[in-house]
Amino acid sequence: MSSNREIGAHAENKAAEYLKQKGYHILEQNFRTPLGEIDIIAKNKRDIVFCEVKYRKGVKAPSLEMINKDKQKKIIKAAYAYIKKNEHKWKKPYDFRFDALGLSDREVIHIEGAFYEC
Repeated sequence: MSSNREIGAHAENKAAEYLKQKGYHILEQNFRTPLGEIDIIAKNKRDIVFCEVKYRKGVKAPSLEMINKDKQKKIIKAAYAYIKKNEHKWKKPYDFRFDALGLSDREVIHIEGAFYEC
């Protein structure tokens, strides 16, 4: 039986593949700071996108309400740390967005702009 960490890593890899198929470039996975963690950081032509991934075994993807305000605040703080660390590398200014991806064995639900700075 797989551990929760292995299951989470598998879901995050599946989400990253989904985003790549939609034209996103994956910048980083599992970005960790003392302030919080971001599952996937990606970019498209105009946005840097901070993604939270949730997985549920079975047919139906999880309810994305599982990303509560406390979790959102941690992701936002981690995003600020990522931006501060990396913005000097970007050749143009980007907008920033927080997305949620709910995955199951059969579906992916991608909500762009799932939450904003609290």
